[in-house]
Amino acid sequence: MYTAQLAIIAIAATIVTVNCLDPIRGPLDDKTDDTFQQDCLQSTNAYRSQHHAPGLTIDQSLVTYAKSRCQLISQYQDLQHGHAGLAGGTGENLAWAGSSAPGVGSCKSAIDEWYNEVQYYDYNTYQSTDPSKQIGHFTQLVWKSTTRVGCARCYGKGSQWYETYVVCDYQPPGNFVVNGDTAKAYGENVLKP
Repeated sequence: MYTAQLAIIAIAATIVTVNCLDPIRGPLDDKTDDTFQQDCLQSTNAYRSQHHAPGLTIDQSLVTYAKSRCQLISQYQDLQHGHAGLAGGTGENLAWAGSSAPGVGSCKSAIDEWYNEVQYYDYNTYQSTDPSKQIGHFTQLVWKSTTRVGCARCYGKGSQWYETYVVCDYQPPGNFVVNGDTAKAYGENVLKP
């Protein structure tokens, strides 16, 4: 993705958190286009097929929503804004990459980072094998009952880095447990490859 220094941060959630930080700048430029959308869809569906989950379809209303989320989130340093204000009934994966050299990040790079959490997922306990490691990006990515996705990308020169933000919003959301039955929800939606 980049030839210079690179840092990637990712965050996933379906639970809304409140964040009281003030923006540090205006939004970065929208760099969402058809090539980016297809990269997101192909990368996502390739991983989903490994876990016996049907392919997602691009939902233009979710693309529009992801663009608005990207504009909002890119006003904060790294991913400090988190999922504050996320619409109910929507799952979300976020990624940030920074480089000392110009270059817009790809959706595949973000999705690969999210999927790499698979190494920490325990299919028997539905939890991370390492409490310090996240699994929420991975489980949202392959969540079987999710059917639609919309992704967006923002890019620009921050105060220190050339920054790329990737936002993917999902419906129905993954990581969603009904009536407290975690085993049933995860057992039916996060399948072994």
